[in-house]
Amino acid sequence: MSAVAIEVPLGWPEGDLYHSARGLYPFQEESIARDYLETQDGGGKLVVWDTGTGKSHFGMRMSTLLAEDARNGVRRHDLTILLCEKGKVGEWVSDFAKYTRQDARIHLGSGRMDKIERLGLPDVLVTTYETAKIDLVKFVRQPGKGKRGTSLQPGPLMDLIADKKVLWIGDEFGAKLGNRTSDCYKAFDWVWRQMRKNHPRDHRLFGLTATPIERDWENAFNQYRLIRPDLMPTVKEFEEYFVRSRHPVYGTPRYHAERMHEFAAMGRPILDRRRKSDPDIVSQFPKKVEEAVHLEMGKDQAALYERVESLQQDQEDPVPGLWTTLRQIAGHPAALVLSAAHRDSVLAKALVAEYGAEYLSSVPSVAEQALIERLTPVVKGQGAKAVVFTFFGQSILPVLAKSLRAKKFRVYENHGGLTAAQMTQVRQDFKSDPEPAVFLTSDAGARGINLPEATYVFEFESALTYANRTQRLDRIHRIDSLSESVTCTTLVVDGTVHVPIIQKMAERNTQTDILLGDDDAGENFLSARDRMQALQIARLSRTRSRR
Repeated sequence: MSAVAIEVPLGWPEGDLYHSARGLYPFQEESIARDYLETQDGGGKLVVWDTGTGKSHFGMRMSTLLAEDARNGVRRHDLTILLCEKGKVGEWVSDFAKYTRQDARIHLGSGRMDKIERLGLPDVLVTTYETAKIDLVKFVRQPGKGKRGTSLQPGPLMDLIADKKVLWIGDEFGAKLGNRTSDCYKAFDWVWRQMRKNHPRDHRLFGLTATPIERDWENAFNQYRLIRPDLMPTVKEFEEYFVRSRHPVYGTPRYHAERMHEFAAMGRPILDRRRKSDPDIVSQFPKKVEEAVHLEMGKDQAALYERVESLQQDQEDPVPGLWTTLRQIAGHPAALVLSAAHRDSVLAKALVAEYGAEYLSSVPSVAEQALIERLTPVVKGQGAKAVVFTFFGQSILPVLAKSLRAKKFRVYENHGGLTAAQMTQVRQDFKSDPEPAVFLTSDAGARGINLPEATYVFEFESALTYANRTQRLDRIHRIDSLSESVTCTTLVVDGTVHVPIIQKMAERNTQTDILLGDDDAGENFLSARDRMQALQIARLSRTRSRR
């Protein structure tokens, strides 16, 4: 479909309210125009664009299109409500100020409703999912009846917007609204059902995400239900037809694998899928190389790992904290010292008491050695910037920061212990530093941080989910990347819990491919099968796992 062939009743690709010196890319114009037309009578889309392809511009242009509609008398549009993570609120408001002439206002803090009473509603209300939930819905529980006696009633913000035509844009939709048992999900499900009743032809909802499956198929089903319940089966029908059984303890679903292509086809009309490998996009991105480095622990680290692993022997139930502790030992034994001192890990405290902090801190980490060996030629040799991810922001990250600084690397630390303002400052300092440097971050930096200045990204240990892995790697693989190629390296310590983790990640990769139709996406696309080869999953399956 050509953007030129689409008739839109106003200026295109830019109108009076949206402006960009570069303009929209053709693929962005095409998708926005198509989704605009396909939702003219209400509805919505799950906008699954690969990270870095410009989902924020989708949201801004869709908002300005509807505002231009209202001004030109095409249809009524009163308000855009943009939902996002707390760390992205300021960035969204800044983007609206930079690229649009709409008044975008932050809706946070104790006086937020008073501010609306004083100033009225803006063109765009930017808030978090959690804050919006509180202001839109009241959970009223009847005494003595538990959760089953809970009713949902309008909150103060819902009272203000009930008669208005609202465009809803949900950033990181998959991460926030993939679990239908959460209060957040229940609140928005109720709100959007009410809005559909009030304005069936003018209720539009666009969920923006690069990763619709965080855990499994149920995540996608839950999001589809919010956006287009008319195209989805009921929860009961989904459970009876697609779910084969559930884990007796954890309740996790097991699916009829042969039926999941059928489910994927049901959701296809709801999807707006854009891949970096698409023919009209691929040339605008740097080449992306994914690789795995397989490591074997040294004698002392292996002995410690095996000793702690043996605690599970003859135990019917999982030893509390064992799996996490084994992940830490495989990464860096010194992490146990910090975990014992600053966290509530009973097992870490017991191990520090048994072995001593001095000994645990002295055990060499094969992953740390490999990381330094690979950072040295690219940062100090090439003068490049690199990003390093670790799951353990309060234990492994400080240990790595100390070791890297001892080797004279410039290190910027980013983790969940920082305030939003501190995170922003650390990011800005790294981006503006004229010298080669390392951005060392926990998964607090896996979403919403754009670092096109970096050329290399390292996973100190594999992400737990394919969704999180995608978010990690795509921090540097962006449309405005400054390099012709980027390299993504995952460190895998063979014979440890790293093995089943990376195998599970690959399984979720396969689910995502089927859901999005990516299992046959062309030669430029790195499918789950291709990624298994790149990460040497076949080798992993033959490697002894001690889990």
